[in-house]
Order: sequence, then structure tokens, then C-alpha cells
Amino acid sequence: MIPESVEPLIYKRHPFVYLVEAADDICYRVVDMEDAHRLGIVSREQVVQLFMDVIGSINRKEENKDKIYKYYQEIKDVNEGIAFLRAKLINVLTMQAADIFWNHQSSILDGTFNNTLVDEIEEGCPPLKTINKVSVEKIYQHDTVIQIELAGFNVMSELLQLFIPALVKDKPSHKEQKVLKLFPYQFTEFELVTSKYEKVMSALDFLSGMTDTYATELYRRLKGIVIPQHG
Repeated sequence: MIPESVEPLIYKRHPFVYLVEAADDICYRVVDMEDAHRLGIVSREQVVQLFMDVIGSINRKEENKDKIYKYYQEIKDVNEGIAFLRAKLINVLTMQAADIFWNHQSSILDGTFNNTLVDEIEEGCPPLKTINKVSVEKIYQHDTVIQIELAGFNVMSELLQLFIPALVKDKPSHKEQKVLKLFPYQFTEFELVTSKYEKVMSALDFLSGMTDTYATELYRRLKGIVIPQHG
């Protein structure tokens, strides 16, 4: 959305961006904590306390804290219990984000709302800040998480080194022509453009859409670590 301005590089974020961003922020903050519990990085007690503190702090009438906790205590399976609280917390945060979006619709539409919906929730919910703090200190700094992150750098770097030269060369080698055949149809716009920038964007679009598992498996196959099997 381009505002009436003499500055051509000034723009307003589309209102839906706030909602997509909030969905992403909410899921990462909550699901990362659940995953950390499954991996033994944070304790069950700490996760329960953090989740219930946020639910209680926001205190929405649709989600009664006492009823939620009572139902949680009746769930015998530990992981299922945490999953239940995760679902309830995501629902609370989603409804809260929707209310903030609605209440600030005018400033969002005119481009003067300069906060994210989740940051706005945080300002009135200190326990949500605590979840973020615990995630940074205990989860994202954990040895296994750091190892995965470092492995991800290597996987992405190696895949880019395969794809980009094949895209930008005027006369790709035999190997590079084979690499280009790996691009799914929806990412083959590079065949229709001459700009190297646009060609590189095809590779970035392809890579950014991969799951961690798919990218790792593709890396392993292309590097010969495992040999692809038919069937």
C-alpha cells in the first residue's frame, strides 16, 4: 500500500501482514516451549507455570484459568497435558491479537501503528515476556539447538552453491543443467527472465519454502552422503 508521499521508498505494511506476523510469533513462542519440554530442555513444571501465568494474566472470559488447570490435571499423559495447555494458550493469544487488531484498525490502516500485535500483548502481559526470556536463555542457547543452527548454515550454504551458479551462468555445465532440473515447476520462472537477480530469487524462493527435514535430506543426497533410492 503506497501512501501519498513524495518519497517513493516509503510504504505502509498491508494490514494482513500484522495478522500473519502475529500467527508466526504466537506459534514460535508457544510451540518452541512445548518442543523444549519434549526434548527435556525445560521441565514440565516450568512449562505449566509459564503457560498458566500467561493465560491468567490475559484473563479472557472465554478461557477460564481455573477450569483449564482443572482439566489439565485430569490428563494422565504428560505430553498430552502440555499439548492441551499449548492449544489453550495459542487460542488465548490469538483472540487477544484479534482484539488488538480490531481496536487499532484505524492506525493500522493509515500506517501509523508501529508495533507488532504480540509486542502489544506483551506490554500488558509480563509472563509472556518471561516465556521469551526463558526461550532465549534456555532453548536457543542449548547445545543441541546451536548444533542444529550451525548445521543449517552449512546446508543452506552448500545448496546455494549448487543452485546459484547453475542459474546465472550463460552456458551451464552438464552437472549444472542437471541441477536446474531439480527445480519444481512453480520455481522455474528463471527460464523466462534474463536478469541474474531474478534468477537468483528463484533459488531463494525454492530454498525458503523447504522444511528443515527436506533441505537436510536434499543436501545429504546431493552431497552423496546417502544415495537416493527409487520407489
